[in-house]
Formats: sequence, structure tokens, C-alpha cells
Amino acid sequence: MDVASRAVKASIPLTFAPLQFALTPDGSRLHVTGGPVVAIGTSTNQIVATITLPASSAGLAITPDGTKVYVANWVQQPPPDRALHPNLTSSLVSVIATSSNTVTATIGVPYNSINAPALTVTLDGAQVYVVTQYGLTVIATSTNAVATKIDDTSEPLSLAPSPDGSRIYVGEAFGTLSVVQTSSNTLTKRVAVPSNITALAVTKNNGTLFAAASAAGQVVALDISAGLRITRPSRWARVPAVWLLLRMARPCM
Repeated sequence: MDVASRAVKASIPLTFAPLQFALTPDGSRLHVTGGPVVAIGTSTNQIVATITLPASSAGLAITPDGTKVYVANWVQQPPPDRALHPNLTSSLVSVIATSSNTVTATIGVPYNSINAPALTVTLDGAQVYVVTQYGLTVIATSTNAVATKIDDTSEPLSLAPSPDGSRIYVGEAFGTLSVVQTSSNTLTKRVAVPSNITALAVTKNNGTLFAAASAAGQVVALDISAGLRITRPSRWARVPAVWLLLRMARPCM
């Protein structure tokens, strides 16, 4: 779609229903999940690679240097501590090298997500946060291994990093929003919001956090400097979460 004219420029056929997508930092490639991972060249709007994973792909995140794509798989397997949590399953995160469009690592993540798993990468590229049914799993990108788990969050659904990289905002399923400090990977704050938060976006000046409260049919604005105080429900009530993300992708004025 042409952003200026809002006209459709091209349609790219896929063999599966697309689930999530992410651009490389230089804007040259769009990675799409929902089946295999498809890499699309943005200059031609053509598929340049199809990457097969152990199972259908879901959430994804690209490192700030654009060299790696971390992709959650829908595959389910017994968790490492099945004796403690017999009803839960674990899943996999695949690491794709963008230079070769090949899978270079597969990481077992404790606990599967009940929804499409969300992922985000810290601004320094050191850590990847993965939403699971039981909290957050943190992957160290230097080793592609699980570094720690954060079990204090309550059924997380969505993630967004602060512009300075010091915090991860976590939208949760039961009308709460949590803040995780990236330096210590600890939960430092939790606030009440109208309903489950399915998408988050932060303004580039770190002034406002927008949260899509889907069940309430609202996009909620929270003042970060005032401790995440809700300033108002947005006038874009009942808009899809994807519109929130597209709007927040525009440069801040």
C-alpha cells in the first residue's frame, strides 16, 4: 500500500493465511508468518525466500542490526518441568539468518502460548522476550539460549519496548499492564486497564503508551511520565489492533 495515497500498489499471493509480519530495520525485507516464513523484497514486492520451520510460524521479531529473525513455532512438546505443570506444553523459537534465509538455531521455550506468541527484541539486540502461557521467557541472543523466565506477569498477550530500551511493556489477559525492567528482568509495576491488551505501541518521545483494549472496544492512551496514568480512551474506538500499529509506525511530530 502507498502510504501517501493509501492506494493498493501490489498484491502478493501466499499459500497460507498470513498471521504476523515485520520489516528489517533497513526496510528491504518483509518477513511474514502463518505457515513457513516468507521473505518479501520490498523493492519488487516479490517473494525472495520461503523458510520451512518445524511447525507453522507465529510471532516474530527482528534484531536491530537486521541479521536475525526470531520466530515462534506453533509446535507443542512436553515442558522441561512437566511434573510441576502437567497440563502445559512448551514450544520452539527458530532463529533465521537474514543473509542466507536459513535456520541457524532452534530454542526450546518453556510453556506454549495460548495465543499467537508475541516476541520483541531489546534495542541493544541482546535479549529476546517471548510471550508464553505462564509468563515471559528471555532468550540471550549471544548464545541463542534461554537466559531466564519472568513468571510474575499474568497471561501476557502483547509486548512493546520503551524507546530507550530500559523497559518492556506487557499487555495482559485480565485487564492489567505490567512493566519489566530489562537490566534486571524483574517486574517493577502493574496497572489496571479496561480489558485484555492485545497490542501495544509507544511514541518515539517515550511520552505515551497506546494499548488496544480489545474486549472494551477502545485504544487507551497512558501517560508514561505520570506512571502510566490513563489520560483518555482514544477517539479511534473499536479500531482493529493492526491500525494502531500502522498509525504508530508514522514519525512522531
